[in-house]
Amino acid sequence: MWDLNNPSIAERIYLWKAALNQWSERPLMGWGPGTYAKTADPFKAPYAQFIHYPGRPAGFKTNGHCHNLYLMVALQTGAVGLLLFLAFLAATVWKIWRQRDPALKWGVLAALAAFLVGGLFEYNGGDVEVATLLFFLMGLACGEGATLGEEA
Repeated sequence: MWDLNNPSIAERIYLWKAALNQWSERPLMGWGPGTYAKTADPFKAPYAQFIHYPGRPAGFKTNGHCHNLYLMVALQTGAVGLLLFLAFLAATVWKIWRQRDPALKWGVLAALAAFLVGGLFEYNGGDVEVATLLFFLMGLACGEGATLGEEA
C-alpha cells in the first residue's frame, strides 16, 4: 500500500506532501476554490522526479487535484473551511443518526462512510455525479417528513 515503486501510490504520496507544503503557505484561508491546477506546480516540482510510469517521462499525471478530499478542502478554503466542512459533516451525521427509518439511516450512513473513507485517497468531492447523489441522500435522511415506506 505504501510501495513507492508503484507509480500510482508514489504519485498520491508525493501529491499529499506537495499539498501539505502548499497549504503551509496559506493555512488559514487557503488558495481559493478552483485554483489548484494553477498554483500547485511549484510545490509538486521537487517530487516529480520520483514518479515513474512505464513509457512516460518522470512526473505527475494528475494536474487538477491532489487525490485527497480533506487536503483539497484545506488547500482551497484553509483551516477555516476545513473546520466548517468537518462541522457540517458532524452535524449531518448527528441528524442522520436520529432518523427513525433504519434502512434510510444505515444506508445513508454507510454511503457517507464510504465517501469519507474514499476521500482519503481520491478527491471524490470534485466528482459532481458522486457528490450530488450523496448530498441528495443526506438531505433525504435529514428530512423531517415521512420515513420510507410510510404513508404521508
